[in-house]
Amino acid sequence: MALYLRQLPEAVQLVLPSDDRLGVDLISDFAARMAGSALLVVWDSGEEGVADRLAGLPNAGQHVVVVPTGCSIGPDGMCDDGLRVVGTPAGVRAAVRSFPSLGRVTYARAEAMLRALAGDLGRSVDLLDPERHALMCFAGGSGGGAELLAAALATAASNLPLVGGSFLGRGISLDGTWRRNGAVVALLESEVPLAPFLVQPFHLTSVRTVVTACDASGHLVEQLDGFPAAQRFCELAEVAPDALLGSPAKLVRQLPIQLAWVVAGRAVARPVVSVHGETLTLQGAVHRGTVLRLVERDPDAVGTLLAGVRRAIATLAVPPAASWTFACRSLLEGGDAPVMAEGLQQLGVMTCRSDGLFHGPVHTCGGIAGLVWGDGGN
Repeated sequence: MALYLRQLPEAVQLVLPSDDRLGVDLISDFAARMAGSALLVVWDSGEEGVADRLAGLPNAGQHVVVVPTGCSIGPDGMCDDGLRVVGTPAGVRAAVRSFPSLGRVTYARAEAMLRALAGDLGRSVDLLDPERHALMCFAGGSGGGAELLAAALATAASNLPLVGGSFLGRGISLDGTWRRNGAVVALLESEVPLAPFLVQPFHLTSVRTVVTACDASGHLVEQLDGFPAAQRFCELAEVAPDALLGSPAKLVRQLPIQLAWVVAGRAVARPVVSVHGETLTLQGAVHRGTVLRLVERDPDAVGTLLAGVRRAIATLAVPPAASWTFACRSLLEGGDAPVMAEGLQQLGVMTCRSDGLFHGPVHTCGGIAGLVWGDGGN
C-alpha cells in the first residue's frame, strides 16, 4: 500500500491513493495519531464512495467532514487522485453542525445555528472573541444558495472571521451523513494565534455592465445592458466570440478579463465559465439588476497570491503550525498551476481546490482564502 503520512508541527495529514483498500488496522492506527484533532477534514479527489470508508475514523468528541475536491496540495506536493486528511492543531476546539439544505438557509436559522455552536463550546454568542474564534464553512451540491449562506452567517457573527469553500458535485458529508445540497459549519476556538485571509489576483477596471436578464439560479445570464450577454461581454472584454463558443470551461476561466461585482469596495468574482449561443454561464450567482465590473487578471497572478499568503503568515508573529486554505479552480487548472502548487508546497500550506470561496459576508469565485494557525509553543 502506498501511504504517505507526515507529522507536521501540531498537525497531521494523510495521503492515500484512491484505489487502495482502507484496512481496519490502518484506520485505527491513523485515528490514534489524529486523536488530538477536534475536527478532521477529508479532501477527497478520488472516486465517489472511497472516502465514505473513513466514516469510522472519529474518536469520541471528534467530527469528520468529507469534501469532494478535484485535487489538494500539501508539503508532499499535489494529490489529484486520492485522499488527504487534515486535522486541526492541538489547542483548537471545534463545534460542528450542518444545514441539510442550502435552499432552507435564512438569517434566522443562521442566528440559531451560531447560538447552538457557541453553546456546544459552552459559550454565549456575545462572548465569542474574533482573536480566538472563527467560522469555517463547507458548502456542496449544485442548487446554489452559497451567497445567502455567507451573508446570513456573517450577519449572525458580525465580528468573527468566516472562511471556507464551496464544492460542486455530490455534496458534503458530516460524520458519515451526506448532505447533497447542504453545508457544514464549524465554530473553531483556538488557544493559538490565527489569521484568516483572502487574496484575489486581479484588479477592478472602470468598465461596468448591468445584468438585465438571467435565469432563476443566477448562473445563466441572458442579457447584459439589454444586449445578448455573450455578445456584450465579448465587446467589453475585447474577445472574439468564436474563441469562446464551445471552449472547455477550464480554458474560459483563464481569460485575462472577467466579471465581478463590488461589495464595500471588495471585488466578488463571478467568472464566465462557458458561452452557449448568446448566453453566459457564470461560476457564481447574480440577479437581475446586478451591476458588474470588468476585472483584469494581474500579470503575475501566482506572485500576487503567494505574496498574500506570506503576508497572512507574517501577521501571526510566530511560526505557523498549520494552515487550511481553499484555492479556486482556475488557479489549479491553467499553465500556472504547477508553479502555484510548488509555491504553496514550499510555504507548507495545505490547500484544496474549490469552486468558490467564503470570506466574511461574501461568496467569491476567484483567488485563495483560508486560515493559518500559529505555533502556540513559541
